Amino acid sequence: MRNREFTRHGYIWTPTRRDLLKTAGGVLAAGLLAPRVARAATFTLLRHVAANSPSPTPSIDSTGADLLIWCHTRRGQSTYVETPRTDSLGNLASAYTKLGPYNNGGDNATVVIYVLQGGTFGSGHTIPYGGPDGLGAEFVSVWSGSAASPIDQSAGSASAGNVSTIQPGSITPTMPNELVIALLSDHAYPTDRTHSVDASMTELDNIASPEYYYRGMVAYTIQTAAAAINPTFTATGTASPLAAMIVSFKSTSSTSGGKVRHRVIGGY
Repeated sequence: MRNREFTRHGYIWTPTRRDLLKTAGGVLAAGLLAPRVARAATFTLLRHVAANSPSPTPSIDSTGADLLIWCHTRRGQSTYVETPRTDSLGNLASAYTKLGPYNNGGDNATVVIYVLQGGTFGSGHTIPYGGPDGLGAEFVSVWSGSAASPIDQSAGSASAGNVSTIQPGSITPTMPNELVIALLSDHAYPTDRTHSVDASMTELDNIASPEYYYRGMVAYTIQTAAAAINPTFTATGTASPLAAMIVSFKSTSSTSGGKVRHRVIGGY
């Protein structure tokens, strides 16, 4: 069989075998890279707010979000933890998934996280809550890019006594491109302590509550690969009781495990 070639005729150019080989790198790059760029889409942090105030939580514009994460810290036993009520946009209390609380059993640092996915989002989003005194440190962040059932792995711990460091516990997200949120509660005088966190996590908010002498801190990271994570929170100053927790969330791009198959069509 004769090898067939393409040649140039007038102003119409058709590629020869050599032309095809010369441009093959660019063609393959365009065909292979584009799906990977699309697959890399993951969480986007839209807005976040933190405040120490009685119910409701501080107002946030959740427009464009599909995931709301409400982190709550306080001094007090786990039975003191506030519970959500129907929020300002009509999302029922039952729409919020509760994770935690973690507490050492005494009147000390406590952490809990509530999660809303796929509800109603918009401006002026607040969450009324009730509890023994209705007062706590509130951290609210809104994100886009979450899976329909986003909650993956979680862990938490509370110190038995006064300490300067704490880890929430190790988790291993099951998928790549997961959002990881870590929360710290520190039963300490607000002017006495500063906090940091490792594991390549980024501080989102860190505030003090002068009413009950404790601090709260939220940090996050987006893991491009599924790997174990157990960040260490470090506090300076006089040691005090600490509590911490960690949660990972699946994104729309993490639900298939991040694998991409390519189809390459060849010619002569």
